[in-house]
Amino acid sequence: MSMSTVLRIQLLASLILGAPSALASEPTPQPAPTELPAPASEPEDDDARETAAPEPTIADEAFTAAMKKPPEEVAKRCGAAVAGMEEVLTPGGVLVLGELHGTREVPAFVRTVSCHVASAGVPVVVGLEVPREEQRALRRYLKSNGGKEARASLTEGTFWRRPHQDGRSSEAIAALMESLRVLRSQGLNVSVFAYDAPGQGSQRSALMAKRVLEVHETAPKSSFVLLGGNVNASTVRGTEWDETFTPMGWHLVRAKLPVRSLDIRYSKGTAWNCSLGEEQKLSCGAVPAVPPAARRNDKVVYRGPRAFMELTPESKHEGFDGVFYVGPLTASPPAVSFTAKSH
Repeated sequence: MSMSTVLRIQLLASLILGAPSALASEPTPQPAPTELPAPASEPEDDDARETAAPEPTIADEAFTAAMKKPPEEVAKRCGAAVAGMEEVLTPGGVLVLGELHGTREVPAFVRTVSCHVASAGVPVVVGLEVPREEQRALRRYLKSNGGKEARASLTEGTFWRRPHQDGRSSEAIAALMESLRVLRSQGLNVSVFAYDAPGQGSQRSALMAKRVLEVHETAPKSSFVLLGGNVNASTVRGTEWDETFTPMGWHLVRAKLPVRSLDIRYSKGTAWNCSLGEEQKLSCGAVPAVPPAARRNDKVVYRGPRAFMELTPESKHEGFDGVFYVGPLTASPPAVSFTAKSH
């Protein structure tokens, strides 16, 4: 494989799936870390007090029943139950959703799942692949009235205003924040934290895992829903472009968190991604999303347009416990408009 091909694969993986990349030169493979390093510097915040929650009182059997057939008032608030939730979710579990960035459907899926779990009496902590520097803004918004000034404050950080948006700061993510704010205002125990970290490769992944573990320690009986690129959601080492890469999911399993990691499935549609165009210029916008089933030997049985989640033993070799399906995809543009299209 030529160096230019390697760089193209690394860049596209970085922008679409959340993996790191380098444009200047081919990176030297990094040895897989065995310990979680401490960040060089982190902003002070009071996440522990924000996410700490009382232990859920619901029994496993009652939780399973609530996921399978929610009460009418819960279905009205949260929408139809996601098929298979009763098989995948557990009170106090850590659900890791490996997504394709830049769609409307995946953040909406997170909202639905979080609403059903919280409505069953289990505190929910949602983790977003957003830099930790945005934590205060996320927390402020959850406590706000959701008005125009609050929305402007949520998206005033540099993360939301990057010239090349890769889908993680989309309108749909901002809409997810609003949905969680509304659920919280209705008395449900939901909170949000940012877990992205600086750096590249395995070092970045280790720092992301360290952040998740720190927050989980403050609320070990809460149910966590982590949304991020499916490269770091995997629980096994190695990728097509770097056999030494150690993802975030591997660290979480090694730390003995009750993790269930699901890989995304969809039927067709578009997603907001970035890609290399003519003269190796980077451009971002709505692009066709090729269904995973068309790219691999997929044994998942699709059930029409309805969303579902399912445990699939054949996914283990890819580092996933199963899959989650969201139907056709619709590209979600950046929450803050910008003018830079290429670089």
